[in-house]
Amino acid sequence: MEQKKIDEIKKLVIECGNIIVKANPNELGIQKKEGNNNIVTKYDVLIQEKLKKELLRIIPNADFIGEENDYINYQNKEYRFIVDPIDGTTNFSRNIKMSAISVGILKDEEVIAGICYIPYTNELYEAQKGKGAYLNGKEIHVSKKQLKDGIVLSGCAPYYDELRKESLEILRKLASVSSDFRRFGSAVIEICSIASGK
Repeated sequence: MEQKKIDEIKKLVIECGNIIVKANPNELGIQKKEGNNNIVTKYDVLIQEKLKKELLRIIPNADFIGEENDYINYQNKEYRFIVDPIDGTTNFSRNIKMSAISVGILKDEEVIAGICYIPYTNELYEAQKGKGAYLNGKEIHVSKKQLKDGIVLSGCAPYYDELRKESLEILRKLASVSSDFRRFGSAVIEICSIASGK
């Protein structure tokens, strides 16, 4: 993909991050989704609509899959966007400043790029296939530490009781052989923390 288009997408994601930072915590418009305590705010929808409009301007007629029940399929298109407008919506709804925006880009069904932005810390993660991964323009790598010296980062599947029990049992086993564990409430932040060796 042309670097110019990647740069446009990065700029867009940062603009959307500013919406998160400036959101009015008293006017979130929270609604429930499927699963236990699974919510969506008006900002999730607003940001997804902005991303959809602008991403499809950057690459017209691409497929678009958004977390908030938004799917456009133009059939056999070369490019596809996969978007989570606010990963960590529960954190966002409680003014816990650990949420992120993520945009994945596929070409011919293969992931070729990912852009993730944590607006509260101004951390922009990006990766392109064959070109490495970067945090704010500086190349990053996973840690070389062994598990016993490392920190386990864990999601939990909190929306579904049967998966929550299983994931917490896996976490218990890993935590017992590592130095410690963390759960941030945002899979994107957890994955980017691993990618950057934190």
